Amino acid sequence: MSKLYTVEEVLDLNSGNVHPADHYLLKGQYYLDNLREKLEINLQNKDSEGTLVCSKCLQKLKVRRDIVMKNGQLRKAHFAHYQDIDNECPYKTDRQYSKEDMRLMTFANVKESDAHKQMKFRLYQALLVDPSFQTAKQEEHIKGTENKNFRRPDVSALYGSQKTVFEVQLTTTFLDVIVGRNEFYRKEKIRILWVFQQFNPESTVQTENDIFNTNKT
Repeated sequence: MSKLYTVEEVLDLNSGNVHPADHYLLKGQYYLDNLREKLEINLQNKDSEGTLVCSKCLQKLKVRRDIVMKNGQLRKAHFAHYQDIDNECPYKTDRQYSKEDMRLMTFANVKESDAHKQMKFRLYQALLVDPSFQTAKQEEHIKGTENKNFRRPDVSALYGSQKTVFEVQLTTTFLDVIVGRNEFYRKEKIRILWVFQQFNPESTVQTENDIFNTNKT
């Protein structure tokens, strides 16, 4: 993993979007100065959960400006954790994490964003008042019958006698994650529906295409 930036991916807790550090750091000095101030105000507000956080550990972030090192090399502006609370974040430890571990960390943390929580709650509320669905639940623990695998979908309910789960999709998800979820629920004879925050049929992203293709479009 490259160490160009202390933090390489940033999670926006408001929108649920995950962006590479460059998305913010290459927008010019005026933007960076304002972002530094915004994050500092957020850091000093102890009750705030933060807006831009580390995608792997959800710690608050700050932006360090360009500095010239003692050896004369330029250290470019970069994101850094506000506090070194522990060494579990992949960006702060020498421990080796697999790409799958890194992806799962980000995937799990996106569920902590305001956008994801709001969509999940609204979907749950809609199912509660729809007579076609019964026993709606949020994040129900579903254990596989053939092995020790389990899933915890965002929302689940019964549609007649058919167990149905809903997965809110806000950010890029790799094909193996999509297939893994589809196959788990297929084996358990559970229907899965993927729910997007927005959709433009004229401009789809790869994650959307993968979900469509693996669910008979």
